[in-house]
Amino acid sequence: MANRLKHAVLITRSGQPIPDSAAALKNKVTLLYFSAEWCPPCKQFTPLLKQFYEKAKAGGEKIEIVFVSNDKSEAEMRSYFQNHHGDYLAVKYGEDAHRELPRELNIQGIPTVTVIDTNGKEVTNAKDVRQAVFDGATGSKSVSEIILGWRKASGDWT
Repeated sequence: MANRLKHAVLITRSGQPIPDSAAALKNKVTLLYFSAEWCPPCKQFTPLLKQFYEKAKAGGEKIEIVFVSNDKSEAEMRSYFQNHHGDYLAVKYGEDAHRELPRELNIQGIPTVTVIDTNGKEVTNAKDVRQAVFDGATGSKSVSEIILGWRKASGDWT
């Protein structure tokens, strides 16, 4: 699965493809975020994830979030990504990784956010990651300490 993600076409929020997906994830704690615009709980969680990401980046943390859409069309995915998400990456809609990652990680519902290791294995419980994102976004816990724990669990993406 890590190869699937490393070789997937990742795009920026503006829709520009990233030339080297593996390089975009190198040395970063990587989170996958499964979500959709039509999902009310996602609409509540996405702003918290965006806030967490902005705090992490402002603190110099090496983190990347990759949005994997569960929207019904590419147009819906792009609208949601551009208008509501942080300045992170997404798997291009329709890519093999877009279709296969939810199945391979056994994603049962959305929103789901998970930390993966270099082999693409989930290294943290998704509920724990959601709680940590909430705690970091609201200031209950240090974003740096949260990411340090994830880095220890996920290893090095080189």
